[in-house]
Amino acid sequence: MELVKTLKRVVPRRLHAPLGAGRRWLRTIPGRVERQKQRLLSDPALSANERELLRKVSSRIYQGDGMYHGDGSHYFKVGLSAIRLHQ
Repeated sequence: MELVKTLKRVVPRRLHAPLGAGRRWLRTIPGRVERQKQRLLSDPALSANERELLRKVSSRIYQGDGMYHGDGSHYFKVGLSAIRLHQ
């Protein structure tokens, strides 16, 4: 995050929006998110039901998703936690 702040000081303001969009797009590349999801699937703390549900979930994340901050494992854990609360 410090790198982003530093870059914002040296990059012209008119480039902030397109560079930010590019950064968000790179963070949501399905292959990257899929690897993060696979890492979570190997977590022994998940129940069999959670693993089954997680396997069915798409790894595609909309680049403008305000809840996704680049960590797919955390993103999917939060979703599983919300489902757990409603069962």
